[in-house]
Amino acid sequence: MNPSAAPSAAGAMPRVGVGALVWRGEQVLLVQRAKPPHQGLWTLPGGKLRWGETLSQAAEREVWEETSVQVSAQTIIHVFELLATAAGYHYVIVDLLCHYQQGEPVAADDASQAAWVDYARLDHWPVEEQTLALVRAYFQQRLPGLAPREG
Repeated sequence: MNPSAAPSAAGAMPRVGVGALVWRGEQVLLVQRAKPPHQGLWTLPGGKLRWGETLSQAAEREVWEETSVQVSAQTIIHVFELLATAAGYHYVIVDLLCHYQQGEPVAADDASQAAWVDYARLDHWPVEEQTLALVRAYFQQRLPGLAPREG
């Protein structure tokens, strides 16, 4: 990265975020982002890690805050960077596989909509590119070391 492109605020650091891949049978839980980054696109529910919080706790909290769905976070399945220096953000996102416990999605917090989306209809939704790739890879069992899906 070009040092001159870094934010001007002293001590600016990348933020850590979490995403939650939640399945209920052949449906995946997605949210439509109300704010940048990815405003208007459908993504995994998630958000920023808070000080003193584990990745699992953050994933469970963020799913609850954005959708009112309760989950149990299991294992890390994907890590990527979201870097847009011109827009002023740099995130390291850790996606976790989460087991659905209960609840129906109701959008709140940073989500304008939340829904269970049938895997077979995923192509009809404006899903963010990396989210779509992860959902497809998991559904098709191409992620190394991942146990078969339940349901």
